[in-house]
Amino acid sequence: MAGTDTDTGATDGERRAVSDAELDKLRLDFRGPVFRPGDPGYADAITVGRPAEQYAGFLWNARFAARPALVVRPATAADVVAAVNFAREGGWFPAVRGGGHSAAGYGTADGDLVIDLGQLRGVQVDAERRTARVAGGATGWDFDRNAQLFGLAGVGGAISHTGVGGFALGGGHGRLTRKHGFAVDNLVAADVVTADGELRRAAPDGDQDLYWAVRGGGGNFGVVTSLEFRLHPVGQVWLEMVWWPAEQAAEVLRFWREWSRGQPPEMAMSSIVVAAPHGRGFPAELVGRRFVAVTSLWHGPVADGEAATAGMRNFGRPALTVSRVTSYGAAQSMNDGIANADFGYRNGNKTGYLTELTDAAIDVYADWAPRMPSSSGLVELFALDGPANRVDPAVTPLGARSARFNHIISAGWREPSEDEANLAWVHGFHAAMTPHYDAGVYLNYLDRGEPAEVIAAGYGPANWTRLRELKRRYDPCNLFRRNHNIPPDVR
Repeated sequence: MAGTDTDTGATDGERRAVSDAELDKLRLDFRGPVFRPGDPGYADAITVGRPAEQYAGFLWNARFAARPALVVRPATAADVVAAVNFAREGGWFPAVRGGGHSAAGYGTADGDLVIDLGQLRGVQVDAERRTARVAGGATGWDFDRNAQLFGLAGVGGAISHTGVGGFALGGGHGRLTRKHGFAVDNLVAADVVTADGELRRAAPDGDQDLYWAVRGGGGNFGVVTSLEFRLHPVGQVWLEMVWWPAEQAAEVLRFWREWSRGQPPEMAMSSIVVAAPHGRGFPAELVGRRFVAVTSLWHGPVADGEAATAGMRNFGRPALTVSRVTSYGAAQSMNDGIANADFGYRNGNKTGYLTELTDAAIDVYADWAPRMPSSSGLVELFALDGPANRVDPAVTPLGARSARFNHIISAGWREPSEDEANLAWVHGFHAAMTPHYDAGVYLNYLDRGEPAEVIAAGYGPANWTRLRELKRRYDPCNLFRRNHNIPPDVR
């Protein structure tokens, strides 16, 4: 079936080698570093973490370790054009790596070409226009720290080393979504190298069809070398995390569901079941124990933050409450290092949208979440209600616009011998929750191997049809297939 690993070329296929002649031809137009097996630096190049950074030497999802035939690191957009032309003319199907945080491991490819955008990490902020131009390999940390210099922020994720490009192209929701919508709702323009090797400007005053397609269509339509986002004033925030024993998940979630209803859009809200981490100031007797934790981030007037979050911290008898005024940029890094957020874990993920968190759904959640086999997983409910729900589903490819919550099941473990138990828990939990999912799916959290109908559910029938038609126009041979694939219409 179209969209599965088999026909997207995402599994181990015929191993090829890049000849000296092919490499010489590439170097005529390509000036960035290139790495073949056996070359100095190849071992670092096939991993996602950047050398000289704390995550070096690991894939984010180690289940999908691979040995590419060639890794190229463009230094400019012209290098990207050269790499795409090389792929098309040579019969390669490239994996495109931005920040390298792909849950499905699509930032690498066994025996094929990897276009690694890790050298393209610049961020240019126009404080007057409140926009930022973000290079295709930039991470959330790059984006946040530069925007925060001007007291501004864009809609970003919850882990600072997530790549901005992949996050945004898949829709992108985060702590500003309840006030400012999805990342794609704030995408002003994008520069895209399409399968024919053309650099196109996707924008309302540029290629309008491509602009529509990339705002949720993932990496299906080309290599995005830069993105321009609308920014919003965000400075100091009030951050509060309240922790209760995981056995109290059902009663905490019922209270949180009602407390969260109708909260002002300045309130970002999520709940997780997770083990208390080491090295975060937790009392020794709590480290390693499982908790249900509610995070509230108030990005309105900071003086109002403590009062705004009082309802949650006064519920029941929390084991721990952590409250403080901090910068938005610091808050964006607070989940780094918790559970399986960092590089190197073997991860399994499932997800679904909920228009309502019913008592029955809470009961399933409270039964399954504390039973995760690994201490390095998490289960999350992320509140989305707000302007994202009020966008006409036809405006962007994201047809799933009615959700109040996104539910994420994410297991993380280290050893291959633990695969079976962890994946069984993920799939069992997801199967039990599936009757309660009623608003589509968030594509960025999908694991590898999802069938086309699951991917299509993230868009809705009309948008899926249009996406396939545009895929036929911009990428008729499905050059960019290492993703949650949108197969070209074959009319």
